[in-house]
Amino acid sequence: MNWLVICQVTFEVTPSAVEIYQAAKDDSQTWNLTDSLDFSDYVRFDVFSANQKATKRYIAQLNIHQQVPDSMEWDYFSNRLLGKTVQEQKVIERNNYYWMYVRTMSGYELYRSPATDKKTWLPVSLTGLDGKTLILSQMTEYEGNLYMHASDGTLFYSADGSAWNRMPDETPVVRTLLGVINGNEQRKALPLLATIIQEDNSWRFATMDVNNQWEKGVTVPADFPVSGFGNLSYEAMF
Repeated sequence: MNWLVICQVTFEVTPSAVEIYQAAKDDSQTWNLTDSLDFSDYVRFDVFSANQKATKRYIAQLNIHQQVPDSMEWDYFSNRLLGKTVQEQKVIERNNYYWMYVRTMSGYELYRSPATDKKTWLPVSLTGLDGKTLILSQMTEYEGNLYMHASDGTLFYSADGSAWNRMPDETPVVRTLLGVINGNEQRKALPLLATIIQEDNSWRFATMDVNNQWEKGVTVPADFPVSGFGNLSYEAMF
């Protein structure tokens, strides 16, 4: 299937000059920063510094799913892996195992399977969570520990995924675990655990470092997504 994909590209800071190569057209030109570009294939950007002596090259490509979703072929895997009804689950990969946290009618349970198997799931003890209602979907790994919070804002951590502990009393009320902000050696910036916390009647962005030190940020906008999201870290140097 052939696709014609026309996109418009904008910049937060206007570069001094940009040369582009559109692979779909096999065409190179100095770009005026406003014309739409053909992303049917990759587009290469050469961005020039103000003195024209330094350049930074970027490759942009738009990936389009080539398969009609309702025509995808699926193979049978297994009938109810755990032999019981699962109401919610979260699967992570650690130390050559898949770990499956599940909520069933009887509470929370933990199972694991070798990464090479995926069909044989054995129960593992799950302790320290105090009967809380957990937000499994936002479980996050940060600096060797797993972090998970409960619906009442309690934050837990675990080194092995099985035995969990409450964070210290001075830990703020956590409403959302957003993910991890990667560190940067050149800027001497350490990785941070990104969250949304509740302070009085307002929700604020906040980060925690490896020493459990918290830094509060601005108030969360009313339309900011606090559930049902994914996260991805990306950094560009230019």
